[in-house]
Amino acid sequence: MAELPGELSEEILRVFLKAYNARRGTKFCLDHKLVKSHDSTCDYHFVDPAGDELKIQVTTPHGDEDFRRANARDSYFFGKLETEIRESGIVGVASIDITLSATPLPFKRKFLDRLVSELLRVISSEALRAQRDIVRLSQRDFSDCSELLGRYFSSLTVKPGGDPGKPPCVNMGNYVAILMQDPVTHVEQSYVRKSDRYGSSAHDLILLIYAGTIPYDDDQLRRMVSALKKEKANFREVWTFCASDSTGWRVDCVKE
Repeated sequence: MAELPGELSEEILRVFLKAYNARRGTKFCLDHKLVKSHDSTCDYHFVDPAGDELKIQVTTPHGDEDFRRANARDSYFFGKLETEIRESGIVGVASIDITLSATPLPFKRKFLDRLVSELLRVISSEALRAQRDIVRLSQRDFSDCSELLGRYFSSLTVKPGGDPGKPPCVNMGNYVAILMQDPVTHVEQSYVRKSDRYGSSAHDLILLIYAGTIPYDDDQLRRMVSALKKEKANFREVWTFCASDSTGWRVDCVKE
């Protein structure tokens, strides 16, 4: 079950019902939602005055919340590092390239602040040498400077030059530790996971895959439809829902 929080729930259901009604010629609205459903397999149960029923099971792709947390963490770390480098007054350096190791950065901000501080100390020291020639540090070099740095960073390259009046350009390899998967893959995996769980008992359910942070375009929508055609039809219908830069939301039927 993946019942969504209050305001988001109402917005998503309102937009979904509008799209569903347009496609099916029905007239469901939020007023038709049952406060408590006798069917424990669905997240939302609608019954209109004519007695027509609509049962919706909502799911979100695995990794969606992990992606948001990792993105927020890495954004904080990278932003703080850029600020500290800019305010440190490093000159004579054109660029600083840093590559993360395979070990994910910690989530606690106090720990991230400590990493920034130790990394800045090394960068400031190497920037003096880099004013004469390019400087490259390996993961072993990092480990010699600090066990902590050796755990989280695999390389550092500092290149001389640049505008004396501007801070160096900072580039971070592996910036986002958890890469956003192809939305087609997310939708297909979500369908298979729910289909395996509910089996034939899902025959009267609408599966709504809410991929809020994984937007897709028309080409990816066509690929979703094609991918789900190969899957067994356990659910009555399958719809996807995501944020859209142009329309605010987009909702599409991908299997019927």
